[in-house]
Amino acid sequence: MSIDAMRWAKKVKTGKSSSKAILTWLADMCGADLCAYPSVAALAEATEMDRKTVLAGLQHLQEIGLIVDTGERRGRTKQIPVYRLVGVEESIPDTEQARNRDRLNDPKKRYCSEKWFRKRDC
Repeated sequence: MSIDAMRWAKKVKTGKSSSKAILTWLADMCGADLCAYPSVAALAEATEMDRKTVLAGLQHLQEIGLIVDTGERRGRTKQIPVYRLVGVEESIPDTEQARNRDRLNDPKKRYCSEKWFRKRDC
């Protein structure tokens, strides 16, 4: 599950509640590559919708440009399409996370000195 994809799916407007439910489940099922390949039956069960409603919702999401069919097929029979979410942005780029982590581990740049801790009895 991609947290960024879930945040994005909750914020984006689809125009249809059925499409929103499908998009949210796709975001929940996608990995770091923002791709998901649930079967129509799995989506129908998860969203408690009819199979035809799920197919119409997937078509609607493709038409408005929120998902794209990658052309790849998965599953035992290689018939399940792989969908990629379009428009998801990382909340914190990897380089910024690394910078923050390095700053916290640098003994020269500690937020509080040992002297401060002794004064405060922390």
